[in-house]
Amino acid sequence: MPGMDGFETCRRLKADDETKDIPVIFMTALSGIEDKVKGFELGGVDYLTKPIQSQEVLARVKVHLQLRSLTKTLEDQTKTLEEQNRRLKNEIKQRMEVEAELNETLQQLQATQDELIQSEKMAALGQLVAGVAHEINTPLGAINSSVRNLANFLAHHLKQLPSFFQALSKERQSDFFTLLERSSQQTTPLSTRNVKSEKP
Repeated sequence: MPGMDGFETCRRLKADDETKDIPVIFMTALSGIEDKVKGFELGGVDYLTKPIQSQEVLARVKVHLQLRSLTKTLEDQTKTLEEQNRRLKNEIKQRMEVEAELNETLQQLQATQDELIQSEKMAALGQLVAGVAHEINTPLGAINSSVRNLANFLAHHLKQLPSFFQALSKERQSDFFTLLERSSQQTTPLSTRNVKSEKP
């Protein structure tokens, strides 16, 4: 080759992005091992020394074209797999983000539900306390009214008690003292249930 040998031609082909994938087969009279190693180091795929047999050249070209085709197919499949892998990773990432958002929303809903349940419990407790207070206040009001009535009665009639007592006969006086004695013996207070059960 005038002006440029095969080694330089191969080097330039491999340095260019448009031609770097072209298989290069060296056909030369140089048969030394150093030349063969140099050819392979520069990117050659095969090395034939003269005399060249056309059938051998055609067979080797066919093999290297098949290898190149298989290599290209493998590269394309690798790119496809890498793209699928990238998309799958993105989908997994998106699903994880959605799952994290769903978990956060679920936790917020559970917290809100707990707050609502607590509010309902407090409302029910408030109603119960109001009911109990009403049930307590009603008898207390009656008791207070009775106490006031008794106090008013005693305040108005206490002064008349000695003359009333003297006006009683001996038998009625004895009955009065018996009544006082019996009432003083009642030391155990009756519960509301006992009072109700003793009523006729």
